[in-house]
Amino acid sequence: MDRNGKPLGTDFSNVYAAGRLTWQGRAADAYQPPLQHAAEKAVFAGRNVPFFGWHYPPFFFAIAFAVAAFPYAWGLVIWIASSLAAYLMVIRAILPRPQTLLVAAAFPAVFVNIGHGHNGFLTAALLGGALHLLDRRPWLAGVLIGARVIDPSAFVPDYIATLRGTSWEGCTVQHLLDMRAGTRFDEEDYENLYSDGVLIEQISGYRPSRRSDLPANTYAWIMALTNDGVHGGPFRYRSILTDVLAWAAAEAAGTRFPDLFSRLIWSRIGAERDAEVIVDAAGFAVVEGGICTTLRDLARFGLMHLDDGAAGGERVVPAAWIARLLERDEDLIAAYDRDLLGHLPNAFYHDQWWVWDAAAGIYSGYGINGQQLLIHRPTRTVIARFSTWPTRSDERLFRYAEATNLALLEHLG
Repeated sequence: MDRNGKPLGTDFSNVYAAGRLTWQGRAADAYQPPLQHAAEKAVFAGRNVPFFGWHYPPFFFAIAFAVAAFPYAWGLVIWIASSLAAYLMVIRAILPRPQTLLVAAAFPAVFVNIGHGHNGFLTAALLGGALHLLDRRPWLAGVLIGARVIDPSAFVPDYIATLRGTSWEGCTVQHLLDMRAGTRFDEEDYENLYSDGVLIEQISGYRPSRRSDLPANTYAWIMALTNDGVHGGPFRYRSILTDVLAWAAAEAAGTRFPDLFSRLIWSRIGAERDAEVIVDAAGFAVVEGGICTTLRDLARFGLMHLDDGAAGGERVVPAAWIARLLERDEDLIAAYDRDLLGHLPNAFYHDQWWVWDAAAGIYSGYGINGQQLLIHRPTRTVIARFSTWPTRSDERLFRYAEATNLALLEHLG
């Protein structure tokens, strides 16, 4: 314990406690905050230590199990030393120069990571190694990338440190994926020049700014947003949540989102043209409405989904991730507001898709002004549509588009 009553290697304490639970045959308890906190207190002889949540995927129990085989101090030393060595080895492989190790070791975040017993060294080693090997040994790169996934149950500030202490505390990655965060963001009326749906275009630089009191960039705006509901509450579509999701992915990968998306997705689906991503003045990738593609390449992304995450015979996205959309979820159905697809009794929103019928494998992405990407597994069909409706949302034109989709699918079926 340090003089402030916190465990040495603060973040490591949750790893060690989870390891102790694993030794006791109670690994699943680590995902229950009260039980995990009790295990952390037990490590320090019952002292009332702060709670450090366990947000890692199940494979990480192997690491926790190993370090918990030693006394806490020795486990911490082994954890830091081994992960630091892996980080330095990968950086040296990426940039094989004499001064590389010195510069990498002197990076300020290294000392923060050592002080907190954080997973940053391991994360950097896995992702850096994956990107280094991606072209030469893609299968090994896939193993490394899969070993450091973004955990949907983890809290957003776990990945975006600058959001700690803000309204995003308590919001999980899954809340972003399912549009169930409690964030105050109003884009119901696009004709209202003061609505967030209009302001986001001005802040991002997509349209000229008409006001002088707007945040300087999207980073600043996200940090200042407040809540008008609880995280994990009912479904409400808010575009900004997709931007936060992309920010979390970029932080987890340690790279810019356009580069991450290009390397892991767009360059691997057989796209004919580059995609363009709008960035604001600070370089924030505005992904909720700022990714521009050709229609044929958008359809190729849909075909990758139709083929369970594969394209050209190669794995792009884990099949298990795609399969999440094929599972009926009563909780999500109950949380859904039915403003869109209200005529479908089993519709819900999940993982950034509007799910028409999970069991049948029918789901869609929608965009303003009539854009759509529809995946229809019963007929093995993908419908990609670009559109420029006179207004951003038009119920009459939406019904025409859906009727066109159904007529085409009935003909194919």
